[in-house]
Amino acid sequence: MRIAFLNYNILPNYHSPEEWIQKIAPSVGILEALAKKAEVHYFIRIGYTGISLINNVQYHCLKTKAGGSAFPFSLHHAVKKVKPDIVLVFGLHFSFQIIQLKQFLPAATKIIAEHHADNPFGRIKRIVQKTADHCIDSYHFTTIENAEPWLKAKIIVDRQKCKTLGLASTHFVKQDKILSKQITGMTSTTNFLFVGRLNENKDPFTILKAFERYLFQNTDCALHLIYQTDELLSQVQSFISRSELLKKNVYLHGKKEYTTLETWYSAADYLISASLKESAGFSVIEAMACGCIPIVSNIPASLKSIDNGKYGFISETGNAVSLYKTILFATALDRNAFSLQAEAYFKKQFSFEKISADFYDLATKLIAE
Repeated sequence: MRIAFLNYNILPNYHSPEEWIQKIAPSVGILEALAKKAEVHYFIRIGYTGISLINNVQYHCLKTKAGGSAFPFSLHHAVKKVKPDIVLVFGLHFSFQIIQLKQFLPAATKIIAEHHADNPFGRIKRIVQKTADHCIDSYHFTTIENAEPWLKAKIIVDRQKCKTLGLASTHFVKQDKILSKQITGMTSTTNFLFVGRLNENKDPFTILKAFERYLFQNTDCALHLIYQTDELLSQVQSFISRSELLKKNVYLHGKKEYTTLETWYSAADYLISASLKESAGFSVIEAMACGCIPIVSNIPASLKSIDNGKYGFISETGNAVSLYKTILFATALDRNAFSLQAEAYFKKQFSFEKISADFYDLATKLIAE
């Protein structure tokens, strides 16, 4: 089986495939595990042109100016040249390009579109998405609930084309907790961790409001925030400055190298995610791999990650009181037992090997149709 993964984004600030691989670390392991059974190609437009074989995955890099073109002929020619049985396109917003791609490929080649937190276009542009649906043989969603807006808008006509599959995993493993706490400076008895962008979708203010209420009863605890972007940093700092409790117990660490997050997850007791929506919820999966117990908002991707509450705790989205009560409940239970259960569930359900095996099974069935 020959599989091509196609990324239509144009990212000129990356100048080598190795640099890009570091960026997509949560999904690279799936490609590499899949390459043990199939021939795997990855196409991306960055600030570099060349083909590199890295861990049995062929990376095809095409240099394109920022802004690019709605007519990626050179990219489609490169994909056609490898004669793939399946082409997986990252994201559902490249309808116009997928329509063109279909014309370049043999009729037997299957096209999969993978959902990446995309939303349906407005009514006029939606016509293009509906047209592209005729070119797409299958869709991958983290949960079937994420497919509902697309089905309701009648962009995807056939529900049977919607499949559920994990989109990412991690090589992280639980490290020694005492050593991890020393390295990160987590000196409190109970440590909470936030990892993600500091933007409205991650809803940091719901977390801060809930944590402040928790601090009135439990002062020997800390909330550590690691954020890769800082859109709301000034507002968050202002919010914290108005509370003596938050000033003493909240730590803003900013951006950390991805490889160091393994230590942070291992040191923390609980991960808090209050996201309003997610396509996969990478931080939850990474936390579970390190035995860090997830406390999540009730959105489909996060609920799937913790098997609807069996391996983590759920609060109402956007509700600080609900999150406060969930934190109280979670911290009253045996955290060591929950930590072990979360780690075991990750290994069973979200390892690179498990996701790649599920992908291979879906691809085999799709080709046979």
